[in-house]
Amino acid sequence: MSIDAIRWAWQQQGISATQKIILLSLADRANEEHECWPSIARLKADTCIGSRDTIIHALRDLEQMGLIRAQKAIGTVNRYLLVGVVDRHLFDGTSAQSGTAPVPKVVPVPKVGLPPVPKVGLVPEVVPVPKVGLPPVPKVGLPPVPKSGHEPISEPISEPYTPPTPPQAGGMPAREKNSRAAVADKPPDAKRAKPVATAAMPEGVDAGVWDDFLLMRRQKRAPLTPTALAGLEREADKAGLSLEAVLRECCQRGWQGFKAEWMQQNARASPDVPRRKTLSEERQEAYEILTGKKRHGHDNDICGQYQRIA
Repeated sequence: MSIDAIRWAWQQQGISATQKIILLSLADRANEEHECWPSIARLKADTCIGSRDTIIHALRDLEQMGLIRAQKAIGTVNRYLLVGVVDRHLFDGTSAQSGTAPVPKVVPVPKVGLPPVPKVGLVPEVVPVPKVGLPPVPKVGLPPVPKSGHEPISEPISEPYTPPTPPQAGGMPAREKNSRAAVADKPPDAKRAKPVATAAMPEGVDAGVWDDFLLMRRQKRAPLTPTALAGLEREADKAGLSLEAVLRECCQRGWQGFKAEWMQQNARASPDVPRRKTLSEERQEAYEILTGKKRHGHDNDICGQYQRIA
């Protein structure tokens, strides 16, 4: 901070308030040579001027008035020189009546030819640092190179060479037999899934319906085992339907299983649909016809109900 520069800035007249506060900020940061290097951000913080363009315009006006001299640099802040600042030791007295600074005896000549600004971006000279305490790195794993091609090179053999075993009487090498024996001795994998037996197509079922049902079960990852087929036959008997009708119904509705209650619920929902005889009822009726207990024929199906005509 230069007191002479601050006093000189306060004495300047004919400038705006913005220009004066910026000039005071430059004087506050000037050195004994009346030079300073503040950035625009620093001037904004000192003067509380929010606009960057306002500060740049004020600096340009001060330079045109001859109060400052700006030396612009690329990559760094600009250098500002306050023009007209007079040192205090050049005065021989003060004037208290007028309140202004006394006229100096010698008017200093401003310095001409500012020192050159150092170029930014140049790489400084690097002084090599001697390597201290670093042992030389030994060469590992490199065999010595012979001076001539007649000297043999002895290299260690990590694994002895085993000649191939000739085929035995059976025609298979012993190594291949041993590998196959080792594979045969391995225990079976416990996690490997056992093959699931698929039920055979029962009699009286259409082959196309059977294939469609097996395909649907395979897509649902539910193989049709004999136990599952027996459950379907049991539910078909309860519902009074044939096995082919049950399988066809499952294919149409996308069912992988069947329950007789499902058909009974549908029958209750639509009472006009006729109820079909169960397998046991058909067998009982066939037995009665064969034994003569029931006369065969003249049975007409009217609206789904069986009516006997005597």
